[in-house]
Amino acid sequence: MHSRAYMLLEKEWFKLQKEELPWGIQARPLNEDDMFTWEGTIKGPKDTMWEGGVFKLYLQFGEYYNGRPPRIFFHTIPFHPNVDSDTGQVCADFLDDLSCWKEFYSISYMLLSIQMLLPNPVLENTVNPSAARIFASSPSGFRQTVLDCVLASKRVEAGLKPHTADDVDLTRISPKEEELPERALDEKKKTIKLGKVSFDDYHAMWSGIATTKPVSDSSNPLSEVLKADSKLQATHFGLPQQELQEEIHKQLTEHNAIMYGKFDTGRSGQDLAELKSTKIQLLKQIYLPKQQGEGLVLFV
Repeated sequence: MHSRAYMLLEKEWFKLQKEELPWGIQARPLNEDDMFTWEGTIKGPKDTMWEGGVFKLYLQFGEYYNGRPPRIFFHTIPFHPNVDSDTGQVCADFLDDLSCWKEFYSISYMLLSIQMLLPNPVLENTVNPSAARIFASSPSGFRQTVLDCVLASKRVEAGLKPHTADDVDLTRISPKEEELPERALDEKKKTIKLGKVSFDDYHAMWSGIATTKPVSDSSNPLSEVLKADSKLQATHFGLPQQELQEEIHKQLTEHNAIMYGKFDTGRSGQDLAELKSTKIQLLKQIYLPKQQGEGLVLFV
């Protein structure tokens, strides 16, 4: 034989299965063999900062129900002036004050009242003074904290842990790398080999290659590096040492001839002076008679 409270709760459950509950409200016994513990769900009211939240609650009834109200606890504890931050217990007048409790209050009515309490907190005798202080002094800060609570409630509803600073961002982990065994990851690390080059060597080589130096005896940094390693020379040019030197000399000679002209340094100083005098006499024979003739025509 069940108690009066048990039978009232059983009747309530039978009624809830037939009627349509208000928007965003769900309730049922946690175990149909035990009518004294219920689980409920409320959604954050639309057009409020709590919109999108899905909050689970537990309702604990006693043997004196419905003469006394149940105790209601949030499983996903919101940051709210009227919710105990440690236990999640809801603080509301109809739950705390017997003079405000009515025997005809249904489970759906209690959950609906708590849903409306979320965006409309009571700031007198609050059980979470920190939330009440921030709500009054920093609305933007309170709103951000509420949005974090809404996000946490969604994660819990999806079967995940509430979002914390210690959570790993799973979106940055490649599924393929996650599935690789530890040995494969070690092998992957071993295949990556990087050679070290000092800045001085790097700067000396590439500044020499990239800079034009119109000096005949200027050294080529790349050539200096190749000279120090015969194997590297063979790989780079495919030529033995002697042929390589000849090829370098040939290319430098052609380059200087193109860039700076071809000068014959085999003549003596006297030969150069005679050559210069001969060229001057030749120029006089070509240009001076013409200029004199033009002068006679002008004065006639």
